[in-house]
Amino acid sequence: HVAQGAYNWVNIHRKTFEPEEETLQELKKKGYRIVVTLPEPGASSLHNFDLDKGKIAIVMGNEREGVSSIVKEMADEFLYIPMAGFSQSINISVSTAVILSELTGKVRNSALNWKQSDEELMDLRYTWMKNSVSRGERIEDEYLHRLHPNDQFDDLDARK
Repeated sequence: HVAQGAYNWVNIHRKTFEPEEETLQELKKKGYRIVVTLPEPGASSLHNFDLDKGKIAIVMGNEREGVSSIVKEMADEFLYIPMAGFSQSINISVSTAVILSELTGKVRNSALNWKQSDEELMDLRYTWMKNSVSRGERIEDEYLHRLHPNDQFDDLDARK
């Protein structure tokens, strides 16, 4: 879930209808390392996690069920949050916040080329602007139709 008002500014890619194996294979083909958050033997501590090895896709399971055996088998690496005391798990939203905060700080302080290109920024801002107004796609279609009246825009009629 995304906080109210933030939905237009966060890109979420959900793969709820594809089998896990297909989704993970697709990510691997795109060059992502599958990193599963589990306190497994041999797992990397969050503080020691190496971002220099390339792109990552982080898979998190909930506190009760964790991740499936398929996800564990397909994992390239395991990552854990170092904790003190008896408990070795925390709520998934807290875990996500901790991991993203730590990794974001590491990326920003690294020599990695993590910033978006000017073209990527322009595309993202355009998408954000379109999503921030009611019927943004319909307005875009209407504008394009007026700009190029002789061209066919398939989506124009579908959004009426």
